[in-house]
Amino acid sequence: MSASATIILQKSGRLSTLLEERFGVKGHSLDTKMRRVSGALPRDARLAGLRIAAAERKARVNGQIIEIDPYQFDDDYRLCLRRIEAIEPGAGLWQRLRNGLQSGMIGMVSVAALYVAIMGDFLFN
Repeated sequence: MSASATIILQKSGRLSTLLEERFGVKGHSLDTKMRRVSGALPRDARLAGLRIAAAERKARVNGQIIEIDPYQFDDDYRLCLRRIEAIEPGAGLWQRLRNGLQSGMIGMVSVAALYVAIMGDFLFN
């Protein structure tokens, strides 16, 4: 099936605007914005957003009608819209910071546990 390039551009524009509002990212295309917020979105929304960005690129190049699955496109759009709207404006930076700190702490605790296990084995044997 084919989809209208106008509809694809409108929907990708809506997602692009939402990404600017929620995360404060700037960029020329949806693809650029999706890559900049990739760590703050769930994997399914990130992949769906990248598929929408690919459809946007095709729509800009080919013009009126492009060959994509409109049902998959609509599902991807609804998923992205739902996930992005669930995030509070300005929360993206704090969420990425929290995720980074959490990963760092897990790494430090893992190294400390490994050190204790090695030293305990060395001291008691």
